[in-house]
Amino acid sequence: MNYNYIAPYYDLLSRICFLNRQQIAHKIILKYLKANDKILWLGGGSGWFLEEINELNILVEIDYVELSTVMINKAKTRNHSNLKVNFYKEDIFKFETNQNYNIVITAFIFDHFSASDCEVLFTKFNPNLIIEGKWFCVEFNENQNLIQRFLTKSMVVFFNLIAGIKTKDFPKIDHLFNDFNLIEEKQYFWNYIQSKVYKK
Repeated sequence: MNYNYIAPYYDLLSRICFLNRQQIAHKIILKYLKANDKILWLGGGSGWFLEEINELNILVEIDYVELSTVMINKAKTRNHSNLKVNFYKEDIFKFETNQNYNIVITAFIFDHFSASDCEVLFTKFNPNLIIEGKWFCVEFNENQNLIQRFLTKSMVVFFNLIAGIKTKDFPKIDHLFNDFNLIEEKQYFWNYIQSKVYKK
């Protein structure tokens, strides 16, 4: 999987295709962030959301893991002067940490992988999330109408070609959080995009 080719255009395409709803869907996590939180951000992309967190004017530490060189270089240019950000250009499946985190962020990450890989990813990092920590997950809704299914299939084909993702469909992941409490959920773009905040 390699987003280097599409990285210069990804944010613009996302804003146009989903009427900025992918970006808005991130924002419900902001009210849950507290000073001195330690955050694990898996697949952070271009880092535009760093600037939203920065505007809270609280010091949090973020381990920011992203495989794409172009994406992570863009993220480094974002204004994050109020934050401590540790950038890791690394495959999230190979990233190793012994840190404990208050927050884990996965935004449109699980949909890149098969259901079995999603389970591996979740199992890998769940132990690093402290008890009562929060896992913020933004993904496409598992329950889709015909138009949404067509859009999903089209996106999968596009990203198979452009970024080399291997999945043939978006995986179902809700069951991974069966032992968590869902404390907030919001839907966007005619219920196609969903934001969920889970508490461990």
